[in-house]
Amino acid sequence: MGLDVKSLQLAFLFFFWGLVAFSQGTGAPGPCARICTCTILATAKHSMADSHILDELAEAATKNQGSNKAIKGIKGLKVKDVRPPNITLCYVEKVGLSLRVVTQITIAGKSFIGGTMEITVKSAMITISIMIVKNGKIHFEVTKCSVELLSCKTNLPSRPPSPHSCACFFLFPSMLPKIVNKFLNSTLGKVLPGMMCPAADKVVGEMEKKMENHWVPQEVAHHGTVMYTLKHIEIAKFHATICFEPVMTQANGELIEIPSSPPASAYSPELNEDKSEITMPVNVLNAYMVFYKDILNIDVTHDTVEVGYLVSVTVVKERVPTLELQESYSELKFKIRSTSSPTWDLEEGSATLIVAVTVELVANAQEDSVFLISLEHKISVTFTATDGGLHMIMGDCRLENVQDSSSTLGATDLESLVAYLLDLLTLTINPALEKAVGSGIPIPSMMGSDYGTVDIEIHKNTLRAVVSSDCTIDTEMPPLPL
Repeated sequence: MGLDVKSLQLAFLFFFWGLVAFSQGTGAPGPCARICTCTILATAKHSMADSHILDELAEAATKNQGSNKAIKGIKGLKVKDVRPPNITLCYVEKVGLSLRVVTQITIAGKSFIGGTMEITVKSAMITISIMIVKNGKIHFEVTKCSVELLSCKTNLPSRPPSPHSCACFFLFPSMLPKIVNKFLNSTLGKVLPGMMCPAADKVVGEMEKKMENHWVPQEVAHHGTVMYTLKHIEIAKFHATICFEPVMTQANGELIEIPSSPPASAYSPELNEDKSEITMPVNVLNAYMVFYKDILNIDVTHDTVEVGYLVSVTVVKERVPTLELQESYSELKFKIRSTSSPTWDLEEGSATLIVAVTVELVANAQEDSVFLISLEHKISVTFTATDGGLHMIMGDCRLENVQDSSSTLGATDLESLVAYLLDLLTLTINPALEKAVGSGIPIPSMMGSDYGTVDIEIHKNTLRAVVSSDCTIDTEMPPLPL
């Protein structure tokens, strides 16, 4: 199923400049993500824009840089054009992320020889960054930065055979006006690294600022909170594998224990280099359902919206004619009580939500008990992923493990009773769950990027969300030497 995911709610924006392998803690298996560089490319571009780095670089190009004064011989320097940067990324195995940013800036001013002089500089900055952990949060450290002058052009009039490209200027230094020679040898060579490399630190700061909200507990509807903590990171050639440890807290302050069983599937398929994925083990999904246990305690009477029409002596006698109802019964009530938190059964290609409840039928104001039944209400579920998290689409339902807990059914036809109760529970339990989980089951996101197409796969005890990205992997980008 395909959908557009703008930014899964618990956005985990800790890539962009890089990561290193990191692990801490053990315990029950938690969600894991395998992230390709395509997935975080959009985040990288947004961070560049939000940090206003290019604007600052353009402004710096017209001012003195430390001991290097503004370009002599040109007055009134102004920025004429700033082209959008070309950003490429690649992983450095077991180290982090290498980023290459190609920028082009054109500045102009009044030349001492008359007229307007324009200088267009195209350069490439390559960085390698590692991740460090401070005070339980992720921070970034740019460890290597290099700036390469790709080209520069000027509109200065020149005597043949003086060309306009900087590469050729070096071949004919005697033909260069002193102002251009000064610009190339003194200003560009010395100023560019000092101008551009600090930009990496600024973007890192922007990323850390954006991440602040993702290290705090996130609300699960009004039932409690969940907070994902980093458990393990491993950097490979095309993907970074990140595993999380969820901390779930109920509204009353009690922690929800993440069960260690059933074990997640060992299924780990090959993943194309332009795809990312999130896997959610069934034990984590089961822990989430603890939040919703109490909302399944429901009383159903003839006044209950949508389902009340089923709760009358006349309808019950029509649907279950073998059920013995006394003549004195005028009002009926069904008391549905959850006996345990709902659980998931994930098999290859299918997901079933199992809701264990008791159903008691009582009559009149004295609540005379007619019968008490324990059963499992099983719901076939498909999933979608949105900015709110993981959403359920409920399908066919069935009742299993039906037991007469009160031993009062006698000769009642169980088949007709089960069919009646299936309608009743489908109209009560299903809407209650849909409303409670309406905002979605929070799941870790993949760097807050705009996702293209998400395909949900169900495997043995594991849910897998595969994200397709629309970008080209740059496998030829040479990283800095380590």
